[in-house]
Amino acid sequence: MRIKIISAVLAMGLVLPINGSLFAQGKNEDKKLIMRTSNEVIGEISAMGKNFIALIYERDKEKGTEYEMLLPIDAGIKLEHKKNMSELQVGDTVTIQYEDTAFEDANMAKKMERKAQVISFVRAAVKKPEPPHPPEPGD
Repeated sequence: MRIKIISAVLAMGLVLPINGSLFAQGKNEDKKLIMRTSNEVIGEISAMGKNFIALIYERDKEKGTEYEMLLPIDAGIKLEHKKNMSELQVGDTVTIQYEDTAFEDANMAKKMERKAQVISFVRAAVKKPEPPHPPEPGD
């Protein structure tokens, strides 16, 4: 199967200007905030690490493709329906609310940062039944 990493903002996203301005001062003096968007994606966890979570949010079985999104996380991530991140597993379905921030750095280069804000557990991974074991000789 072919896996594509998609970094574009999903169509379901909502653009929210900060302080009524599309060009406002960022937290850091050398960055100027251009735009901040809040988005949500639902999908199956395909990988997890200390600083990231990856989701498969769409599959095209006819073409054999999957669309995957990698989202940075930190220790302050809010988790709903689970007590801690170690309870989540690859294959679980989750909804993730995340924020994309576009800014201009001191060199006038436009950059984008993405960060997961809330992870909501939806359902556990589907467990595949184990194939039956052939009878042992002498049974």
